[in-house]
Amino acid sequence: MKKVTNLVIFTLAFIISAFGQNQSDCGLLLKDEYKNVYNITSEAEIYNHLTQLFELEEKKLDELANSYEGGDNLNGAYKAISVYWSKNRKKENFRRQFSEYKERYKLGFTIDNKFYDTYYSSTVNEVAYQKFIDCKNIEANLEIEKERLKVYNGGVYFKTVGDFTSGFIFVLSKKPAPGHSDKVKIVSVVPNNLDFEGTYNLKPNSLLENYTGISQSMKFKNPSINASLTINLENYEPIIVEFPSNASPDYPLGTVIVSVLDFNAFSNETNSKMPFDESKSKWAPADGRNIANSDYGKKYNDFLPDLRGQFLRGHNQFYSPGEPSTYPNGKDLGERKIINKYSYQDEATKLPKTNFEIVNNGEHSHVFKGKTVSLTGDGSGANENNLDRGNGVYTPTRQWTPEGEVTTENSSHSHIVNKGGDQETRPKNVAVFIYIRINK
Repeated sequence: MKKVTNLVIFTLAFIISAFGQNQSDCGLLLKDEYKNVYNITSEAEIYNHLTQLFELEEKKLDELANSYEGGDNLNGAYKAISVYWSKNRKKENFRRQFSEYKERYKLGFTIDNKFYDTYYSSTVNEVAYQKFIDCKNIEANLEIEKERLKVYNGGVYFKTVGDFTSGFIFVLSKKPAPGHSDKVKIVSVVPNNLDFEGTYNLKPNSLLENYTGISQSMKFKNPSINASLTINLENYEPIIVEFPSNASPDYPLGTVIVSVLDFNAFSNETNSKMPFDESKSKWAPADGRNIANSDYGKKYNDFLPDLRGQFLRGHNQFYSPGEPSTYPNGKDLGERKIINKYSYQDEATKLPKTNFEIVNNGEHSHVFKGKTVSLTGDGSGANENNLDRGNGVYTPTRQWTPEGEVTTENSSHSHIVNKGGDQETRPKNVAVFIYIRINK
């Protein structure tokens, strides 16, 4: 027999993906709805019409919704899309959220499952949608049970009950199997990073019989690292069970971290359930969303800061009194505006430490638009518009600037530059995703 290694993982990412290649029976509930209501008959058509949704401009989507609301006879993909848009387009923040989904689609990122939840619930009747959700929940529970219950050759299997972080029960059982006796003896048990608690049941020389089980309470010695359990049975290859720690650093509420993973991937890596639930999810995207029902929301703020497209900057002051009053690295002197209790600042540009220079010192000339006048011998042909006046008498021998003369170079002057430049002032940067801890 082969050596058996099993990884026990207590995570579930609830993903509403009704029309994948491995179509489940649950998906058939929605598939029939789309066929009967919209005349969309195949899985390919269902997928393509969702793709088409993200390729349409909002103006076109509004036109379709108006046609649907006006009683026009739409069919197929346009009808399903128009129903979705009609039911949601006036909701607060809907268009902003849809634009983000659309941008993610264009960039090739996965789309938040909240979109699919909204789309399906908008385009099929409530009864069919609820049956679909119930079916998916049952499937999810079955998948968990498959992961928690592994059957080996010879009818030996195990399951775990409880939470790894606070302690759990390991149960080793047996059922009849051709070619194997009704009883099997435990030769040795080797725990790694595990403490056995209570009665020591899982021990050498114990007999495992058909339809019975040996249970053992245990917990991690060090919750921050993985654990394992090796069980040697008589006439069996060793059974090795690995227990991932599932432990993450104890980040306090409000902690901000950056990641190169989008939210679906980040949630998977942090063992967080999807779709996002503000009352349960430990982390949330820093996108300004309302998280009033989270631990963070109940203690500090109903909203998260919107850090999309923003650079982070330290506050001038952390606490008072007793905080140092000097700022050796410089102080934030710019104006700020408060939005949802967070301090935001518009872009600005300071004069450079090294002055800008103009080639050739800015040498140039100005042409005067002079006037030509004729004077009589006593200066009677002059006037205030073309000659200076001295001592109350117009003096014909004085000089004026004829048309076409120029000033000397390097004359004192200034220029205002109001063209050129880029859309914003920014340093070199790499875009990342920013998340905030909202629940313990």
